[in-house]
Amino acid sequence: MNQYVLWLLCLALLAGLACSESKNNQTDSDDESSADGDSDGDTDSDSDSDSDGDTDSDGDSDTDGDSDSDGDTDSDGDSDTDGDSDTDGDSDSDGDTDSDGDTDTDGDTDTDGDTDADVCPAVGVDLPATFPSGWTAGDVTVFNNNGAWTWYNDERVLIDVEGGKIVVGSASSSSGIDVVIHDMTSGANNRKTLGSLSYADDHNNPGIVITEPGKYFAAYAHHNKECDSYFATYDGSSWSSTVKYGWGGKGCPWTNNGSTSYVTYNNLYKMSAEGGRLYNLVRSVETSPTFLYSDDNGKSWEWGGRITASDKLGYNAGYYKFWGNGVDRIDFFATESHPRDSNTSVYHGYIKGEKSYDSTGKEVDGNIYDSNAPKIQEFTKVFAAGGNLGGVTLKRLWNFDVVLYDDGTNAVLWQGRENECADKNNCDPKHHVAYSRFDGTSWKSTRLVKGGRTLYRNKSDWWEEDYLGGAALDPDNPHVVYVSTNIDPRDESKEYPVNEIFKGVTCDDGATFTWEPVTMNSKNENLRPAVPKWDKKNTGLFWFRGSYQTAQTYTTEVVGLITQEN
Repeated sequence: MNQYVLWLLCLALLAGLACSESKNNQTDSDDESSADGDSDGDTDSDSDSDSDGDTDSDGDSDTDGDSDSDGDTDSDGDSDTDGDSDTDGDSDSDGDTDSDGDTDTDGDTDTDGDTDADVCPAVGVDLPATFPSGWTAGDVTVFNNNGAWTWYNDERVLIDVEGGKIVVGSASSSSGIDVVIHDMTSGANNRKTLGSLSYADDHNNPGIVITEPGKYFAAYAHHNKECDSYFATYDGSSWSSTVKYGWGGKGCPWTNNGSTSYVTYNNLYKMSAEGGRLYNLVRSVETSPTFLYSDDNGKSWEWGGRITASDKLGYNAGYYKFWGNGVDRIDFFATESHPRDSNTSVYHGYIKGEKSYDSTGKEVDGNIYDSNAPKIQEFTKVFAAGGNLGGVTLKRLWNFDVVLYDDGTNAVLWQGRENECADKNNCDPKHHVAYSRFDGTSWKSTRLVKGGRTLYRNKSDWWEEDYLGGAALDPDNPHVVYVSTNIDPRDESKEYPVNEIFKGVTCDDGATFTWEPVTMNSKNENLRPAVPKWDKKNTGLFWFRGSYQTAQTYTTEVVGLITQEN
């Protein structure tokens, strides 16, 4: 072997012996494999209990006292000190710059990018110190200068977003049945009288449905007078002649306990999940809700079946409000009779996939197309007659509105009396308006406001003790309701000479509401508000206003407040 190589091997051997001796004779007490100059049990010289080379004992590579290496004073793995897992400096981990738990930066509690959290908390309008005559919360559009409606024909008003139209149906004081198509771009109204009935009645207004963008179908009937429904179609440019559908083959008129009943009301809905099938729900067979259906946008109609077959109590077998989601479900909200004929409660159910269910999704009727139908009492009781709400015992309930919201929850509006009022000359019914909400498990109810005096006041020959101003839900906003009453809901201490409309906003799922006026210091009545489905950024509130004596005698116009995003 080369002498030089031998010399290198010797040097290496001597170095190994030196290391071995140092290991066996270390100068610290940490039981490590080398002497690092301290006694902390690790392999560095920082006097702490770890071997990361810094001056603390948290196991990371910095000196901030936490358990990560990001240089801040918390251990969430990011580069700020707010305790969450992002770097935006707020106290949540949604990646924005506020701490409201959503994914936008508007400081509210929703994710729609606006600044109102879907109107919660309520943002009030600027109210004048003194209300001028005929004050409204915005610019009012007149859609028909002669018209009114009942709240049991729907939809009374439609927003055709794709077609750029608002479609409004009403019944005139001269017995005509009108539909107005309002162009949202030009503001022009195109009114068509579909037909005329034997006498004027606000029950005669049409229900309307959008068959395609810019195309509509309308249906109407007289108020318990005939065995016919009437249909008309708008093809995008003009209305067809009105055709008559006869119910005579179904047994009309129907006799029950010596009384005779005919056809009343039409409620139209289109279901996209059923191939675009149209449903028309009509009070007909023995005064129960019965439906027709059409698979060709209303050109032809087939008999469907009865939704319920309840006992007839007095005038009829109950009143039904409907709501269609346009896809696969129609909700209904009902009573057993007219509230003057029995101590009515209110009930809820829905139709889906040719079956009917109670509120919880329990099947009630396995085939709505067959000859068998359940009673309304087999569905979910929303509120029982005689129940106490807000310290008031409510009896003889009646239904105003029902909506199924996009989040799957339901809400309804209804009325009730404190007093039975068997003697119309010596009794004040003392009405109240109430709200109920279904959270998927149970219905919870809230008393809203006094309903005020009946519309049929100072009449000795005919007294409709339960005709109030009405109420409506906003189908696009579960926080908002509208009520027509002559009692100010802000404190219930003020009584006005006519009905005004008030907007109520809830931020706790209906437990409490704040109120603001929509109309004030009006000369005439503001009655039966309606809010058609639109979207969260655009809203239309519609009602009729004027002089109202009875359902057959009125001088009123159909108006609306349109709120659109700029």
